[in-house]
Amino acid sequence: MRRSNAGRDEIYSVALLTPPVAESDAEVRKAIRGLVEEEGPVPKALREFHARIGERFPSAATNTEADLDGGIYMDGGVWASYGHRAAVVSMPVRNAEYAIPAIVRTAFDLGLRVYDQASGFIHRPEGYPDVTLRVGDWPPLPGPTARQIGDAVDRLTPRGGPAHMCLETRGPDYVQAAGGDGAYALEWRDHSGARYRHWAAGSRGKPQGTRIRIKTNGHTVPVYENERLSAGDVKAILVAFAQGRKRPVEYAWRDMTAELV
Repeated sequence: MRRSNAGRDEIYSVALLTPPVAESDAEVRKAIRGLVEEEGPVPKALREFHARIGERFPSAATNTEADLDGGIYMDGGVWASYGHRAAVVSMPVRNAEYAIPAIVRTAFDLGLRVYDQASGFIHRPEGYPDVTLRVGDWPPLPGPTARQIGDAVDRLTPRGGPAHMCLETRGPDYVQAAGGDGAYALEWRDHSGARYRHWAAGSRGKPQGTRIRIKTNGHTVPVYENERLSAGDVKAILVAFAQGRKRPVEYAWRDMTAELV
């Protein structure tokens, strides 16, 4: 969640969730308000999180304006954001890049999950550790699961929503998809040393056809007719990339490197 802080910086918030947490991020998005507002004793894991994160970020323990610039805080007081099922942790947007990894590591150590209120994704320890998922201008999600990758594809839409997503490795390789609502284009880039090849994915066994355009949010992507992919195609290729596999042979791959030089 990003919001104004009385004329100060925009505020970025995440929610720490105690188990059980639904496997579907979409289910959690529907239930998150109730989880955050559920009253009752604060569980041991959330109390331990508070103790550990307070050592890393003193502002989480003191909740003072003087400490805010250096870390994170809890809305309405140190314990006001802690409930029976969840705790909301906030910070200036400028602090999120270094604070979120520490929050996620601490949460995982305690069996907690971290719900990103800006993207609606949940940081989960069981994902693919060597890739990062980026969707539109939402915050990146390191280590997405196969289900989260599929969820991201389903959330793409050219009708005012995010219409571009990317899976990237810790190196220079990546796969990106654009479009939504049943029509997608996908490109795969791989490197060999300083050189790279850039490929457009297409349906094998279909004629290339003429150029068409895949709608994105305010733009279009030119592809050939056989390169108009379904959501299922995009999910299968993205998961193959996340698993560290080569380009799937079930698809046709057009080398478009020369178009980008």
